[in-house]
Amino acid sequence: MNAKTATGGERSLLFFGLFLGVPTGDADRDLGAGHLLLEPTVLWLLDFGKGNYFQSRFSWEIPVDVDDPTNEFRYDTGLYHTFTSTEDSCVFRFFTLAFEANGVTALNTTESSHTTLDLTTGVRWVARDADEVGLGWSFPVTGNQNFGCQFIFSYRVHF
Repeated sequence: MNAKTATGGERSLLFFGLFLGVPTGDADRDLGAGHLLLEPTVLWLLDFGKGNYFQSRFSWEIPVDVDDPTNEFRYDTGLYHTFTSTEDSCVFRFFTLAFEANGVTALNTTESSHTTLDLTTGVRWVARDADEVGLGWSFPVTGNQNFGCQFIFSYRVHF
C-alpha cells in the first residue's frame, strides 16, 4: 500500500504476514521448540527521501498445542541512511548506515511484561546485483540477555 506522508510525497509501505513454525528436531535435546508456532506480523517502512528511512516490525508469537503457553510480543525498529551516491560503486553499492532497537516482551508468564531490549548499529551494502552484505555490533540494554555483546555478519541473496 503506497500513501503520501506529511513530509511531502515520500512513500510508506505496510505489509502483513504470518510466520508458521513447524516442530522439527528434538525438543528434549534443545533442538527446536517441539510445538507448532504461529506469528502474525506487521511490517512498516516509511521513506523520508534522500536515502533516509524508518522500518519497523511488530509480531506476536503464539505457541499452539501447549499446556502452558508463553506468548511473546516482538518488535524491531530501525533508522537507516543510504548513501545514494554509491549507486554506481562496483564494491559498496547502496552503502547504508543502520541503527536498530530490537525488543521482546514476555506475556502471560510468571515474568509477565518482562522486556528485553538490545541495540544494534552497523552498515550494509549491495556487493553484486543480488547479494547484500552487512556488519553490525549488538549490545543488550535491559532484561536478561543470552549474550553480552555480539558481532553480526549477514549475507542475503535477493531473488
